[in-house]
Amino acid sequence: MTIEKISSKKTAWLETVYGPAVKKRAERKPRFTTLSGEPIEPLYTGEDLGGFDGERDLGAPGEFPYTRGIHPSMYRTRLWTMRQFAGFGSAEDTNRRFHYLMQHGVTGLSTAFDMPTLMGRDADDPLSRGEVGREGVAVSTLRDVEILFDRIPVDEITTSMTINGPASIVWALYLAAAEKRGYPLSALGGTIQNDCLKEYIAQREWIIPERPAMDLVIDSLRFGAREVPKWNAVSVSGYHMREAGATALQELSFTLIDGLEYVKWGVAAGLDPSDFVPRMSFFFDVHNDFFEEIAKFRAARRIWAREIEQRYHPTNERALQLRTHAQTAGVSLTAQQPYNNVVRVALQALAAVLGGTQSLHTNSLDETFALPTEEAVTLALRTQQIIAHETGAADTVDPLGGSYYLEHLTRRMEEGFEKYLREIEAMGGMVQAVERGYPQREITEASFRFQEQVERKEKLIVGINAYATTEEARVPILRIDPEVERKQVARLADVRRTRDAGRWREAMARLRESATAAKTSKKAELMPAFLECARAQDPLPADRYDEKLPSGMTLREVLAHLAAWEETVPPRVAAVLATGKDTYEREDLSDIDAFNAKVSAETKDTPIDDLKARLARSHEAIVALVRSLEGREIPELAKKVIEWNTTEHYPDHFGDLGAAIKTAKDLAMTVNAGWINFRLALMSLGMAVLDERTSTGWTYRELAAHAAGWEDLAATRLGRFRATGETNDPGGTADEINARLVGAAKGKSGRETLADLDAAHARLVREVDQLTPEQIKASDGWAIAVVAGNSYGHYGEHHTELFSAVPRRPAQLLERIREGWRPFRRAVARIGLRRLSDTTSAGWTAKAMLSHLAYWLESLDRSLPYRLKGERGPIPDVQAENEREQAASASRPASEVIKRLDDAYAKLVKIVENLPADEDIHFMAIRLIAGESYGHFFEHLPEIESWMPQNKADVLARYDAVWNEFRGRLREVGRARLLDPTPSGWSYRDMCAHAANWLQQAVNELGGATKRWNAELIQKENERAVAAHKLVGAEAMLDELDTSAKRMREMIASIPDDQILDPKTFGIVGFYSYLHWEEHLHEDLGATY
Repeated sequence: MTIEKISSKKTAWLETVYGPAVKKRAERKPRFTTLSGEPIEPLYTGEDLGGFDGERDLGAPGEFPYTRGIHPSMYRTRLWTMRQFAGFGSAEDTNRRFHYLMQHGVTGLSTAFDMPTLMGRDADDPLSRGEVGREGVAVSTLRDVEILFDRIPVDEITTSMTINGPASIVWALYLAAAEKRGYPLSALGGTIQNDCLKEYIAQREWIIPERPAMDLVIDSLRFGAREVPKWNAVSVSGYHMREAGATALQELSFTLIDGLEYVKWGVAAGLDPSDFVPRMSFFFDVHNDFFEEIAKFRAARRIWAREIEQRYHPTNERALQLRTHAQTAGVSLTAQQPYNNVVRVALQALAAVLGGTQSLHTNSLDETFALPTEEAVTLALRTQQIIAHETGAADTVDPLGGSYYLEHLTRRMEEGFEKYLREIEAMGGMVQAVERGYPQREITEASFRFQEQVERKEKLIVGINAYATTEEARVPILRIDPEVERKQVARLADVRRTRDAGRWREAMARLRESATAAKTSKKAELMPAFLECARAQDPLPADRYDEKLPSGMTLREVLAHLAAWEETVPPRVAAVLATGKDTYEREDLSDIDAFNAKVSAETKDTPIDDLKARLARSHEAIVALVRSLEGREIPELAKKVIEWNTTEHYPDHFGDLGAAIKTAKDLAMTVNAGWINFRLALMSLGMAVLDERTSTGWTYRELAAHAAGWEDLAATRLGRFRATGETNDPGGTADEINARLVGAAKGKSGRETLADLDAAHARLVREVDQLTPEQIKASDGWAIAVVAGNSYGHYGEHHTELFSAVPRRPAQLLERIREGWRPFRRAVARIGLRRLSDTTSAGWTAKAMLSHLAYWLESLDRSLPYRLKGERGPIPDVQAENEREQAASASRPASEVIKRLDDAYAKLVKIVENLPADEDIHFMAIRLIAGESYGHFFEHLPEIESWMPQNKADVLARYDAVWNEFRGRLREVGRARLLDPTPSGWSYRDMCAHAANWLQQAVNELGGATKRWNAELIQKENERAVAAHKLVGAEAMLDELDTSAKRMREMIASIPDDQILDPKTFGIVGFYSYLHWEEHLHEDLGATY
């Protein structure tokens, strides 16, 4: 039958059959629409499918454009994956629920996380209080994930994780946990939601701004395609948009456009769509409008296939196949008459199956009250199983395909998508649309319209605005044990205490390096660094403590042995001081072997944590003893007792340390454990001290150059060894090499030398990282010996001479602080206010950099009390704080930033002045203060110095630029207003008199009539200049100012190039002219910097 015949028949039927019928009995609603507001006609025929081409628009299942399904056989060969969203309380609680669900027939796991986890916060964060385990499972560490998936075959069952902001981190924890159980990454299948765009559009649980978040998503896609090929690294989610009030059309459109945005960004980052697009999945809501929901799934597949084909022409057909998970609509569940929810969920689930979903979660009837009980979740799962096995819905592919109504709805969905696509692409894409708030507004308006329809009863909800009752709902509710939070916080503390601290610091340092690199390079990756941080949460395996070491002891015995001998020191030193003899009342120490055997026997069952704590206590007791002896004349024997059991004892076990090194990570961790204190000690000296002599005769700068040279030489030797397998000598005697290194360092500044040291260390660590376990053990541990002798062992050789110069008392520390502050503050003053909004060589504005410095100075009073006691204290999120300061600085006036920095510095000085003058400061406190003050100033000084004038031409250019602005602002004031008051209190004429006077003073001083100024003299000179011009008219005042400025410029031009940058000359030129004008531009003339 032709379309024309169908059309005429439908028209005739409407006029002759349907029309009279509804006249006799009116339609039950004035208007029939879908939930999306699409009008619904009483009958659909071929007339409504004009231009429809079954082969083009439908195709066959498993064939382009996949309208009827992405697989040829769909559910005839394999049912959809039945997932039930699970997650509550502790990892143990959720693991039990997982096993329960698996026993009852789920074929995939789906994990819900609590709010702290979703927001990237640990369980002990103050903002996490009361939320731990409430809305999902609490996950803070690798240990949590290990428990969460305990006894679950993760290579056989796929795992979906609904996590977005910290998705990469949680994924890394999952991968690390699977690795520990022996599963290769390539065997793991599952999904992380990782959809940042929908967070900004609907769910609002975002952590960082849109564009960095997009970069993280692309980073995950890159890593997943390469390393975890069965994993969906992003699940583009419309579910949360629908729950926020979007229509089915909006959900479809915004979700697919989000997906296209991810593909666009991925391609821009250099990824091949054929590699990563097949591992993008989608996630849709299934609401109550049965046919509209089915049409949505079918339209989504057709649109995606056509858009990806037209845009990218992928060689991998799977890139065209939209795979989706579906979940019944949580927003449709009602607390009133909750058993009605069972019916709603059943119909929604049926729509998802008829729509061709690959995976399905069915909500439980009690989810409007709490997380579901076992009984409720079982009923929800049984709903899927009944649909699968009893309804016949899964027995044929796309059973509703070809329905006039369904095909019409599918086409209308496609047409609506195209309209939204045009509008959003005109804005530049979805990121720009989100930044403008476009999809957010559309959803808000749709939600409002639907609520109005409900309140007007245009849309009926059974039990709410129709068939309501007054009966109170009674359903069992799952309650979360309050102990969950306490136990979770305790486990987190235990992980922090027992993890391998050196490996953790190294992993975090590499993550920061990767994040910094990712700001400028599309090739830099974060997922490998996240994964290494996840692995680094592991403590040293318990069995490693019972391995035999070269000394014949186990690591357990070495810990006990060191602690036991250290414990003998305080009473033995006391005996020496009292009697002059080394005696130990507890037992005879003459038989060393017997003492060692006794210690080993007594501690064979002692927990490792207790042994570590014992060693820490014994060592702290010796440190306290040494401090108490400082400045006293003590017998040589007392010194020997201390040295025999500490500095001369530790090297006996260096061979044991080497035996414990099995991998490149072990060796790199050991190198960096020694490096940190060595480098921080150098920093704490301050630049001025670097050219002072050490106790061995060379300068500290030469010591740094010496250490840098040996590390660089070790890196070269390792590289040769890796390439050829041959051990090699250093190329001369130690004395020859030392002379060569010191000679090469001559003429270099302290800053250059420290930069060389950092570069050499980084090179050595890179070489170490590339060693294989076989290379580490080859030739009797040659690589370990070379590394140890030129890094951590070498640092130890210079420990005494280096740390002897570290400031210990408050007066010494204040001297270093002031030495670092003066050149930095002077440089800041000499660039003035105008340049502080410019971008420095580090990529941020000077205002941002100075705000950053001020913040970390201000933060000292929070951390310092811990450090003074030798404790680490709270660990801030450095990156987050820096980014916050950088963002906040944009709106701060430059003068306010400078004042804040000055106030923060003054506060630090006061803190140090108030420390006990006659007591040593703990090194942890010294390195904190140094790192946030003079070490920090030194780090950022080059950014400021790069803006300092380099020659006379630079000075004149700066002079002219500021003068033109200053004079231009005065012209805007006008002669008539010159007697009006300025914002700072004097008149514009007085300000001009004041400015002209200092220009005249500058000319005089540059001509040789120098004066010494202080605050009192400056104030008197300002008052004199103002008083002298009280009777000067506006015209004459401006003429005098112009003449003074002209004479000053001529004076600057006459100064020889080699004198202009002399500190005294430069100070007169800058502070009497353009730096002075900048102050008045800001304070009196309305300029904002």
